[in-house]
Amino acid sequence: LYLNPESFELPNQTSGDINLNYFTNTLGYGANAGFKTSGNKFKFLVRGAYASNADYETGDGTGVTNSRFIEADIKTGVAYQATKFKTELRYNYNESNLGIPEEIGVQDNERDPLLPNQEIATHILSSKTNFFFRKSSLEATFGYIFNDRKEFEEHHDHEHEHEHEEGEEHEEEEHEEGHEEGEEDPALDMDLSTFNYNVQFNPQWGSMTTIFGVQGMHQKNENFGEEVLIPNAITNDFGVLATSHIHFNKSDLQLGLRYDLRSINGKESGIVGDEEYIPSLDKNFNSFNAAVGYRADLTDNILFRLNLATGFRAPNLSELTSNGLHSGANRVEIGNPDLDSEQNVQVDLA
Repeated sequence: LYLNPESFELPNQTSGDINLNYFTNTLGYGANAGFKTSGNKFKFLVRGAYASNADYETGDGTGVTNSRFIEADIKTGVAYQATKFKTELRYNYNESNLGIPEEIGVQDNERDPLLPNQEIATHILSSKTNFFFRKSSLEATFGYIFNDRKEFEEHHDHEHEHEHEEGEEHEEEEHEEGHEEGEEDPALDMDLSTFNYNVQFNPQWGSMTTIFGVQGMHQKNENFGEEVLIPNAITNDFGVLATSHIHFNKSDLQLGLRYDLRSINGKESGIVGDEEYIPSLDKNFNSFNAAVGYRADLTDNILFRLNLATGFRAPNLSELTSNGLHSGANRVEIGNPDLDSEQNVQVDLA
């Protein structure tokens, strides 16, 4: 996921804006307002947004039941910049309530999502810091994302359908009470926390541009609802890299080397023998990869370029462990715990 954040204001400038939008198809409206100010060294910005939409209409005027949604968002950031050092810290919070369309039904302009729907809350905290030395620089980027996803579904209980008439009314009251109570608890309740880091050192050695880097991720998945799409698990990624770009008079040479390691530890979910049982998982994947590229000006009009590289991708938790209905994709997904990592070789000649 690539996030291109809003830029800070120019030094010694202050600005603000308000934006209003209206959409006839969904009777939707949206508003956002921002303020930002910058001094010689310190910078600050903040923006808030809110959007509400009813069901959208198809070409023949039919409303797609439960395509409605409500969303609120706020983000802010601070930065400091000096001659040899600059840093920025940003925070973003997003809250969404999204209807999940199943079939064409109720035709109205209400905005509160019907069942089933999802409530999603996401916190994003990130920092980027640069140090500038005489003949080198250091850049450190850290990010933390916490995502809380809840899905509320209709409950169907036919246990008492064929009970005798004498207790029918009493049981119906119990069923309604249980239905109302059950709606309060989400069927799907997942928390996903992800910490990313990326530290790169850039020394300048004559005509060489070089990068030494360390990158990684620590991710934790937890389930609190009755449904489990993927099990409680911890994923750790670690990578170390070095790349160098050597500039000659009429040619350039690039060399790169990288090592990656992924470990996934998943807990057992369900009961052995059940259809949606997920066994425990303890997998490690690693790979060395390299790249070399050469470019040369053969003549004033002819340029030669050759690149050779290998690549690596390890399977993720979902590909290894999924076992059940994925409502968002409208399909049953079954993972394979025996998947191996993917490896590729690439050649470019021009």
